[in-house]
Amino acid sequence: MDVDFEEENLRSLQIEEDEGPIRPSSRIRRRIRIESEVSRPNTAQLADTPRIRIDGVSVAYRYRIRIRYVIRQQGGVSVLYRDVTETDEDDEKDPKVGSQAAPQYRDLIAIPAGRGKGGMQAWLRVDPTKVRRISLSEQKLEDAISEYGQDIVRSTQKNILRIYPRAIRLDSSNYKPLCALMHGAQMVALNMQGYGKSLWLMHGMFRANGGCGYVKKPDFLLDADEVFDPEAELPVKTTLRVTVYMGEGWYYDFSHTHFDTYSPPDFRAKIAIVGVPADKKKKKTKTIDDNWIPSWDEVFEFPLTVPELALLRLQVSEEDVSGKTMFAGQTCLPVSELREGIRASSLSHHISSLISNFRNNRLPKSEMSSKQTYRVCFCFRRRFRLAASEAPPDVKKLFAEYSENGVMDAEHLRRFMENVQQQKDATVEDAQAVIDSLKHLSIFHRRGFNLEGFFKYLFADDNQPINTKLGVHHDMTGPLSHYFIYTGHNSYLTGNQLSSDCSDVPIINALHRGVRVIELDIWPNSAGDNVNVLHGRTLTTPVELIKCLRSIKENAFVASEYPLVITLEDHLTPDLQAKVAEMINETFGDILFAPGSECLKDFPSPEFLKKRVIISTKPPKEYLKAKDVKVQEGGLKKEKDEEAWGSEPNYAKNDKEQQNEAPEYRQLIAIHAGKGKGGMQDWLRVDPDKVRRLSLSEQELEKAIVDYGRDIVRFTQRNLLRVYPKGIRFDSSNYNPLIAWSHGAQMVAFNMQGYGRSLWVMHGMFRANGGCGYVKKPDILLKPNAYGEVFDPNASLPVKTTLRVTVYMGEGWYYDFRHTHFDTYSPPDFYARVGIAGVPADTIMKKTKTLEDNWIPNWDEVFEFPLRVPELALLRIEVHEYDMSEKDDFAGQTCLPVTELCKGIRAVPLHNRKGVKYNSVKLLMRFEFV
Repeated sequence: MDVDFEEENLRSLQIEEDEGPIRPSSRIRRRIRIESEVSRPNTAQLADTPRIRIDGVSVAYRYRIRIRYVIRQQGGVSVLYRDVTETDEDDEKDPKVGSQAAPQYRDLIAIPAGRGKGGMQAWLRVDPTKVRRISLSEQKLEDAISEYGQDIVRSTQKNILRIYPRAIRLDSSNYKPLCALMHGAQMVALNMQGYGKSLWLMHGMFRANGGCGYVKKPDFLLDADEVFDPEAELPVKTTLRVTVYMGEGWYYDFSHTHFDTYSPPDFRAKIAIVGVPADKKKKKTKTIDDNWIPSWDEVFEFPLTVPELALLRLQVSEEDVSGKTMFAGQTCLPVSELREGIRASSLSHHISSLISNFRNNRLPKSEMSSKQTYRVCFCFRRRFRLAASEAPPDVKKLFAEYSENGVMDAEHLRRFMENVQQQKDATVEDAQAVIDSLKHLSIFHRRGFNLEGFFKYLFADDNQPINTKLGVHHDMTGPLSHYFIYTGHNSYLTGNQLSSDCSDVPIINALHRGVRVIELDIWPNSAGDNVNVLHGRTLTTPVELIKCLRSIKENAFVASEYPLVITLEDHLTPDLQAKVAEMINETFGDILFAPGSECLKDFPSPEFLKKRVIISTKPPKEYLKAKDVKVQEGGLKKEKDEEAWGSEPNYAKNDKEQQNEAPEYRQLIAIHAGKGKGGMQDWLRVDPDKVRRLSLSEQELEKAIVDYGRDIVRFTQRNLLRVYPKGIRFDSSNYNPLIAWSHGAQMVAFNMQGYGRSLWVMHGMFRANGGCGYVKKPDILLKPNAYGEVFDPNASLPVKTTLRVTVYMGEGWYYDFRHTHFDTYSPPDFYARVGIAGVPADTIMKKTKTLEDNWIPNWDEVFEFPLRVPELALLRIEVHEYDMSEKDDFAGQTCLPVTELCKGIRAVPLHNRKGVKYNSVKLLMRFEFV
């Protein structure tokens, strides 16, 4: 390796002992090459005269350093001193790496590193098209922070920043890691053999998150809108109270003369917070003399402005009368993961418990022991701001405006309902009924509402964001093609698509939720004499068809009296088709709508088909035994989705197939399905003499809308379009339903067991129209505009209205969740996400601030959403609990159709992941159209 030096030319320099230090101007430069054949750094012996002493030079790999040697006189002896400075040349700046590196080597690089051209400002510039790793020495970071502190934080939100020790740390010592961590640096490189306080802090930081080596950065370091400044003056978020009771174990782990030869030790504990500058504080206990088991019993409080970055340092020392101290144990703990209460905190030695392999070899005999045996008993207690369910300022202001002398009577309430809640038909009698409904509360005032009573009214279950009293209020006399229909996919599966059980239970659950289209895949049983329902060519366990049919009959109209459609994916021989026809007729009898074997010219209306069951499938095809099946060359190429889910039979039939059809089965089909001949353009052709159902996978739809978007909308004005999940969704996940809805698709088939945001949107859509499972499509999807153009959801459209949403507060988690569900030792830190699911131009998501340590968060934030197609917009609401070291915890969700939102201040109930409403959890929100 090469080391560059600036060195006094010792051979030509005449040293006179009585002349004092040699001036630097007398030096000349010489380059010395040190040959090294071993894998560790070497020591450079630069002079051979016995009158000059040189301390060894340890050169760490990958660093180029410059060392200047200066000769000074000390006590008659000439001493050679070294002044070491780093050139800070990094391999990342070597131009040869990029230009001459072997292609195979370059292909291995997953995280490109390099600073690029220019200075610090250029290095920190965020490139939206790529990410990279930047390396800075600790010195460069310290210099950059004063001028580019927030630029560093912003850069680390997208890129990786690595900080490494400066080159003059020849003893492998370390720097303080918090300076880098609080500016977002992800890779804070420390010498793991450089034992000391800095390394103890690093060990403490990575005790978090189960010690996996990854600790999630707090949100404020990731917020691009308001870049965090650790030097800024911040309010105190919480206060950590630490009680140091006592300690024990030294008597067993150390020789009895280790600390004091002739007496027991005199222990003292030091407690400190390491974090942002405002939080740093050190405190110490009194010294307990002559005691192996010291009992301090002292309390310390640490106000914390940024607890997410705070580390608690604990160290015990033994005091000597001469003023010296002896180390007696240490540890460092992340404040965010401290367990509240009285805890036994194990201490570690100098090298720390993380270097357990070397403990017995490197430590003195007095320290050869397990870290578990000498420890200090601490009590960690965080003090939290108390939160009460208090009316937000807006509510107080409105109460003052619509009340008199602190009381809101029926007339006052009626005016509030009319002006704020936009209930234009509200009467005094209605208002009085609301007041009377809360008479049972102890807070009730005999003349009307006081502020507390008014607040309770607003947060009551009756003050819903959707008026459930309206029931079914859409026009239900249009043809079926004019409605979005609540549709299930593989409705019989209990879980994933490959190995879950088939059962009638998921069918029953779907019907109780209001689903109006049930899908059954029917196959011959193993004996070939009966019919099962199962997902073919998978490991799913079957269920008998007759059991599913009977469960459908019993539960078909529990949630809605509007028609139920059963789509059959049949894989049966003609004799089994006849058997299925017999089962269906016997099970459903008169409620079965079976108009005959011919295609309908027009679809009937939901009103006409009330409490009727409709069968929809493709016309029957021939199924022969496996030994007779021959694959014909030149047949249609299967789509990937068809291979996974079972092939879509061609609508065209040959003569042999017609002869093998079961006529009684064909008579049951009310809604004929099939694609017909040709490609997508042919499939979407509208036939004026008949209506039918077309099925497309989500992938087929996404490809088709590029070239045939308006044709799809035109097709769905008269015919039915069913969209189903792509074949690789083996986990029963779902897709974005808005793509299909915005193109007029009526049957957007979902896996009802595939819980997640897509299914939440589906639930939200069908909360409309009284939850009957049929939602009238907006006029824009049913007829051309004034210019004769069919609706295009991707076109540039003007804003029709703006929805203003105020998120006041939330409550109920304390009653619906275990008190340790979110955070084991503190109240939760909630934030809300509010957004729109709709056409691409309307889709957006926004977020409130995070409120820490509060079961009743009071956000009081306003968001506005410009809407171009409000008829297809759904308001999405989620609440999460922020977790610094893990994924944020789910705390509730709901989705509401914008067209049915009740204006004014409303109590919005939240649901769990499966869409089941919580008993108590709800948000207080205000909805306005401006």
